[in-house]
Amino acid sequence: RVRAMEDGTDYAEIFARYEMDIDNLDRECARLREEAFLAHVAVQGDVDTGGDEASRVLNASADVQRRVGALKRALRKSEERVDELERTLSELRRRERLMDLHSRQHDDQIRRLQAHERQIVGL
Repeated sequence: RVRAMEDGTDYAEIFARYEMDIDNLDRECARLREEAFLAHVAVQGDVDTGGDEASRVLNASADVQRRVGALKRALRKSEERVDELERTLSELRRRERLMDLHSRQHDDQIRRLQAHERQIVGL
């Protein structure tokens, strides 16, 4: 009855395309369900050939996770080292500024003493 109504309208071609799309999606859904089921079975180790592959995948994943963990620790140590070096650099720059200040004050004192010495000698 619905088909007769669909065929009797000007949109019969559109309905036919929708039906084809629905059929394609149903097939893809069934394929994905089967793939998910096989993956689940493989992970559980119930399938001899799939169980080995699943364990290799899981082991590779564990290796990757260990490597990521090691890289994160190394990055954290490097960042801590950079922070430490930046603090050291900041402290050294502060000391350098103080040394420059003391050096200028020292040079000013020497110039004043030399000026006073010239005045005394000139008397």
